[in-house]
Amino acid sequence: MNKLKRLKKGFSIFMIALIMLSTVFTPLKNVFASEVNGLETSPDGELKSKEMEEALKKGTQNNKLRVARAGSTVVYKGQVIYGPNIVGHFEVDGEQAFCIEHPKPTPGTGTSNDGGNIYDNPKVAAALYYGITGDGNMFGSDWTRGTVLTSLVVSEMYLGSYQGGQSVPGYDAYRAKAASGDYPKAEASFSVTNLTSTVVGGVQKTQSTKLIADVSNKFELTNIPAQVTVHNVTTGAQKTGGSLVIKGGDTIYFTAPLDYDKDFASGALKGSMKDYSPILYKMNDDSLQKLVKGGWFDPTKTISFTARFEARTGDLEITKKGTDGKLLAGASYALKNAAGTVVANVTTGANGKVSIKDLQQGDYIATETKAPAGYTIDTTPRKVTITAGQTALLTFTNKFVSFRITGHKADSETGDAAQGDAKLSGGKYGLYADAATTVLLDEAVIDAKGNFTFKTLPLEGSTKTVYVKETVAPEGYNLDTTVYPAIVTQTDNTTEVITQNKTYTDKVMKGSFDLIKFGNKPLLQSQLEGLKDGEKLPLLGAEFTVTHDKTGKVVAVKTTDMQGYVNFTGLPYGDYTVSESKAPFGYKVVAPFKIHITAEGQHFKYLLEDKVIEAKVKLVKLDATTGKTVPLAGTEYQILDSEKNIVKFHVNYPLDQDMDTFTSTADGTLVLPETLPIGQYYLVETKAPAGYLINPEPVAFEIAADHDGQMITVEMKDAPAMGKIKGTKIKEVIDAENVDPEKIVYKEVPAENITFDVIATSDIVTPDGTVRFQKGDIVDTVKTDAKGYFESTKELYVGENNTYQLVETNAPEEYATLAPIDFTLAYEDGVTPIIWKEFNVKNELIKPIIGTKATGINGEKVLNPLRNTTLIDQINYKSLLVGKEYTVVTKAVNPANPKEVYASSTTKFTPKTADGTYEAKLVVDGSKLVGKDVVFFEYLQYKGEEVAKHTNPKDGNQTVHFTNPKIGTKATFENGQKATDPIGDVTVKDTMKYSGMIPGEAVKVVTKAVNAKTGQVIQTKETTITPKAETGEYVVSMVLDAKQLAGQDIVFYEYFHKPETNQLIAKHEDINDKGQTVHFNDIKPVPAPEKPAKIGFLPTTGDRSMDLLVLCGLLLMAAGVYSLRRKKAKN
Repeated sequence: MNKLKRLKKGFSIFMIALIMLSTVFTPLKNVFASEVNGLETSPDGELKSKEMEEALKKGTQNNKLRVARAGSTVVYKGQVIYGPNIVGHFEVDGEQAFCIEHPKPTPGTGTSNDGGNIYDNPKVAAALYYGITGDGNMFGSDWTRGTVLTSLVVSEMYLGSYQGGQSVPGYDAYRAKAASGDYPKAEASFSVTNLTSTVVGGVQKTQSTKLIADVSNKFELTNIPAQVTVHNVTTGAQKTGGSLVIKGGDTIYFTAPLDYDKDFASGALKGSMKDYSPILYKMNDDSLQKLVKGGWFDPTKTISFTARFEARTGDLEITKKGTDGKLLAGASYALKNAAGTVVANVTTGANGKVSIKDLQQGDYIATETKAPAGYTIDTTPRKVTITAGQTALLTFTNKFVSFRITGHKADSETGDAAQGDAKLSGGKYGLYADAATTVLLDEAVIDAKGNFTFKTLPLEGSTKTVYVKETVAPEGYNLDTTVYPAIVTQTDNTTEVITQNKTYTDKVMKGSFDLIKFGNKPLLQSQLEGLKDGEKLPLLGAEFTVTHDKTGKVVAVKTTDMQGYVNFTGLPYGDYTVSESKAPFGYKVVAPFKIHITAEGQHFKYLLEDKVIEAKVKLVKLDATTGKTVPLAGTEYQILDSEKNIVKFHVNYPLDQDMDTFTSTADGTLVLPETLPIGQYYLVETKAPAGYLINPEPVAFEIAADHDGQMITVEMKDAPAMGKIKGTKIKEVIDAENVDPEKIVYKEVPAENITFDVIATSDIVTPDGTVRFQKGDIVDTVKTDAKGYFESTKELYVGENNTYQLVETNAPEEYATLAPIDFTLAYEDGVTPIIWKEFNVKNELIKPIIGTKATGINGEKVLNPLRNTTLIDQINYKSLLVGKEYTVVTKAVNPANPKEVYASSTTKFTPKTADGTYEAKLVVDGSKLVGKDVVFFEYLQYKGEEVAKHTNPKDGNQTVHFTNPKIGTKATFENGQKATDPIGDVTVKDTMKYSGMIPGEAVKVVTKAVNAKTGQVIQTKETTITPKAETGEYVVSMVLDAKQLAGQDIVFYEYFHKPETNQLIAKHEDINDKGQTVHFNDIKPVPAPEKPAKIGFLPTTGDRSMDLLVLCGLLLMAAGVYSLRRKKAKN
């Protein structure tokens, strides 16, 4: 490998050496001799930067493109080879350049030169523009190919002969571009430079001009006047004043107002595009090649144009005439242009004309704003066209103004309505030119509507004064001699006929009359005072109405004064009827009469008498509740007039006297002895009939006009005198706060919510004969409140024949029934409206009574002290509510300490009778009551309240006694001894002494023989005994097997049981009681046999020697097994 590697390494070295050798002696051909000069070959692949390409395109100067200057620096950087073609790589002032005289020698680095000059050759310029360094570079990034072809073709274009490069790709296309001499140039011009204007659409508009230049070449129009607008037709943009940028190919024009008269000159314009040109460098040594490179320079040529404007104006003359042909001064006009702006306000002169100068050419509207005095205005807008250099004519014609005076006749007081029989038509008025009314212009007659009109006359100026005067007054009116001036003034420019209207008034002719009114007699008692005999009473308040005969309308209404006098004045011309429209109260009216007013100031006088209105009066007494007549005599009345004065009548029968009080007869009525004049009266009751109340309210009644000569009935209603009841209801209740352990304590409290019916016990009849209630009717129901108080809700009719009962309806069931209470209500007088009857009522509480008897279940009073002993408490009760549930609480207590309760029970029962017996059962533990008395306490409850109790600890009937049974015993053998030898059967006698037993009551006796040491029962025996007395003695014999009891003490236990229930009554079971113990002696001992000897090797019971042998054998077996397993394990 190393050898191979060495060979490879040697080969590589050899190859490297060969490659290096072959590159140095390579054969050369087709090369210009002048470029073979021993300089180093230029490095291949150098490219222009992107920044350089952009700079070349823009034609700007930078570090690599500098303006040509004297003594430019030349650098030769070597050869550039593409195929068989070789050219030199040059830089001048840091920018790539090309040799263009290939037949001459190549200038070296640092060769002196003329600094370069612009070379004006379009073909050379095109070759450089499309060459490797130009903006139109056709070679892209292929710098080598581009450099070779650019150098050869530039030289060809400069020398005019082929210099090589046909074999290089792209030669033909590149050479064609160069030979054409066509490349982007900064040349520009305007298609039209003198832009004239015409009037278009109300403005001056110039000709259009097109910018002939490359599309990338831009020009800025500056200093455009503020009134001039440039329009870019190509882009649609427009700009007024200031500046605007346009580019090659754009077409523009200018506009300005019609009055604008200045030209706009663009000035010298330069485009944004630079000039591209070759720069030729000549070496100071003319034998050496020239060098060339491309560059951008500011253009030296400029373009310009001028937009021309001139003001366009004309004149207008307006003439003003009247319809009468007169030329009129003082007419004013407003002139507006096409935009609606007022450009002039003018007024015609004395010749009726006015001129407006220097108007811009176009359409205008002239409108009259003020008419001459005495003429109407013509506001119709008039269109006129102004042409430059000409005067337009416009004529306006106005109508003259006339006036017409009209009038209206009215009454000075009533306006359009004539008074009385007078008329507002038929009179005459004159129209005069002077205040003295000497020059009559016209005369007019008042028509049926009260109007008159003079003929129409010319105004002849802005104002005129004429005069109006009445010449003939209408019928019934006084002539008005006043002269009225009428001033007519023109107030606007549109009214052709000025109408002036005025209302003229006349005073109607008027007359008057007066009258005095009196009555035939007075109406009131007070009016009689002060009158002398035969003297008439003047009537105040007589109303008279004056009615116009023709129209039927009331023209005046007046009332007489205190003296009966009334006066009517101011009655207009005409015929009237005077009527008494309202007579004074109580009087009749007089007949109507006529009066006639025919002249100013007429007057009449009248005297008139009125007759009084009067009627008879009947008084009737009625019941106020039924409306029926009360047929009772004795009601007394007085009559008051409207002034509340008592009316008095003077009568001659039966006595000659004055009467002021009137009494009813037995039928309850009365007729006043004299008539009453018309008026308001009051009937006053001074005494009521029996059974009724005086009516305190006077009854007003009236003698009206339609009662004249008649009898009227006046009714007065009296209310029956009424009565009421009231009272207090109390009841007994248990005093829960005052507790007595032995009895129930009661107290009295108000009885609330107790109701009573008030029942009629006779027909209830009032004096008018009305049956108010029938016997047995409930006429009222009352109810007690929280304080036990009750009061009538209805009024009761009084009278000794009207009888009632007060009946309690809802007394509580635990209370005794209250007997009905009879009562009446007696009439007192006519001024006591309510007669009271008072009751005090008490409900007696029904008090239950209980008595008891306590026994055992079989009626016994003495009981054995047994557990679960049932006791019977027999409760005897009285005065319970039948069918109501009661609760009985029974307690068995210690008589000596009742608070010690042995047992208690609570039961409920419902009695079927008020008096009876109820048994309560109580179970006690008698075993805990040995030798004790037990007394029973009973508590009776109703609705949760204790209503009765029996708690006497000394009451033997409610007491039972539990005995204290005791047993004392003595046990002996039959021979009376306490010990015996254990030989055969022996008899033991157990003698029992007892106390506390119930005589005659059988007892089961259980006797037990018990081992005194172990407590084992040896034998039991049952017998029965019936003690004859509370104490006694009883013997029980028992046979025992002495042999079985040798050496033992036997004690005897005794038990007394109730035979029926086997309940224990008493016992004696003291295991240490020697008195009830007997002893059995021991049996004498017998010698025991010897123990047999052991025979053979077998173990006996309890022998443990064989265990070791077995253990050894097992150990040997275990050793063998272990040895065998070891051997197997080795195998």
